[in-house]
Formats: sequence, structure tokens, C-alpha cells
Amino acid sequence: MSSLVFDAVRVSKRLGLLAISHLLKNREVVSPYLACRRHPTVLIPVELGTADTWIAAHSECIRHTPAQPLTCLPGDAAACQSRAWVDPLGLGVEAARTVTTGAAVLHDALSLQRSPAVRREKRPVSEVCRV
Repeated sequence: MSSLVFDAVRVSKRLGLLAISHLLKNREVVSPYLACRRHPTVLIPVELGTADTWIAAHSECIRHTPAQPLTCLPGDAAACQSRAWVDPLGLGVEAARTVTTGAAVLHDALSLQRSPAVRREKRPVSEVCRV
């Protein structure tokens, strides 16, 4: 996926994996994502252009191009060597190159999983951030 141009949501590993689990449980498409074993971070590819509109306290959306590799932490100059692509749907290499996670459903899932009311009551609440 490194030769493609896409945007990616950088989020903590804990929150990102909770959101991915939520999306999979709700039968949403989840693209392969980059998980770092050293840094507590996941990078989830989303549609190109999302970085221009993403507003969230829980994550950041960045542009990825071959000239600007994905970094685990903001401000890192080089890509970490302790990362691996995870393919939760078993799409395979070729199919995975064309699939991104929907930005709106990912944003909603991150917001829902971040909400203290969800963790306390185990049900959705109406207070979520919107893309």
C-alpha cells in the first residue's frame, strides 16, 4: 500500500482497535491498517481528502504519499521499523490496495468508543463528534 496516495487516521492503539472491532461487529468494511508494535498507535487508511475535513480530539488524519511515509507519532521523520499491516477481512494484497475504511463510520466508531457513557452503560449515546 506504500505506493498509493491516501489519507490515514492516526489514533492510539487501544481506541483504534476498539473502533475497528466495533466496525467489524457492525459489518462495515475495514481496510488493512498499520499497527505499530513499539508505539501505541494504529494508522487506518481512509478516503483521499479526509485530512482536509477531519476534526476530532481523539485522532488525527494525515495525507500519505510515497514521498511522505506514514509515521507512528506526529513529528517523526522516518517510518518506524516495528510496524506491520493487519488485514482484518482477509482481502489479500491486491484487493487491499483499493479498499479504505469509510471516514464517517470510522469517526463515529472512534467517538462512540471514546465516550465514557458508552463504557459505563455499554450502549450508544447521542454525544458523538461528527466529520
